[in-house]
Amino acid sequence: KVKSVFDELMIGKIEPVGKTLILKEIGRTWLSCLRPENTVLKNDQGKIYATLSSGRDVTERKKAEQKLKESEEKFRSVLNNSLDVIYKLNLKKGKYDYVSPSCKKLLGYSVDELMSFELKDIISLMCPDDVKSVREYYDKEISQPPEEFPPTIEYRLKHKKLGYRWISDTRTILFDEEGIPLAIIGNFRDISEQREAEQKLKESEEKFRELVELLPDGISEIDTKFNITYANSVALELFGYSQEEFNKSLKIQSRTRSSRRRIECELMKRLFKG
Repeated sequence: KVKSVFDELMIGKIEPVGKTLILKEIGRTWLSCLRPENTVLKNDQGKIYATLSSGRDVTERKKAEQKLKESEEKFRSVLNNSLDVIYKLNLKKGKYDYVSPSCKKLLGYSVDELMSFELKDIISLMCPDDVKSVREYYDKEISQPPEEFPPTIEYRLKHKKLGYRWISDTRTILFDEEGIPLAIIGNFRDISEQREAEQKLKESEEKFRELVELLPDGISEIDTKFNITYANSVALELFGYSQEEFNKSLKIQSRTRSSRRRIECELMKRLFKG
């Protein structure tokens, strides 16, 4: 490549001016030859018989460029293979600056589709019941110090084909020097199965409590710190306390006579140790 340029200079095919950068690797050293620094020498007949050129060692710059390229490739590989959707939402443009490819699996939309969405389109993906809470979260997010505000919010986004999915969105806001929010950088993941499991557990506990309330016996639940965490209405009646008093996290020690307290506490400890 270098030889062809100088050959063209010698026959006057190209002018010795311009901005083209010619790089040539010699051994382990990179040389940079700039066309503006090339000068052609002509004889009395105007025929070119030589060129004067200068070059500089750009080895360190080339090494830095190579390291940057490798770093970018590794970073891109991580983003492209992440199960979470990683994004950057430009608040001034009201559009995504970046969305990772995992959005296709999580939401059914391609990167190009989400990148084309405007802010109103992004908000339209949210469940209407969650829009208000997300807006309130954002208002607090931009007005409170990051260390004093939880970075994660849960809400529903509509999958292109599968309906609403629960997501957990962990994010941070970028501000300019004047404190104006510029962008939101974050990642979100699908937690629909987790939310479904939590709901089933809640429903199961409610059914259990309903059945326990119908039993004629006093039933109570005590944790390892001797807090009475649950007592049905019969147990409360036996204890002689109201539901309100129970809600103050009563301890088993306070329900036993002093003469029996030490023995009962010891028995409880042995029970919890198996």
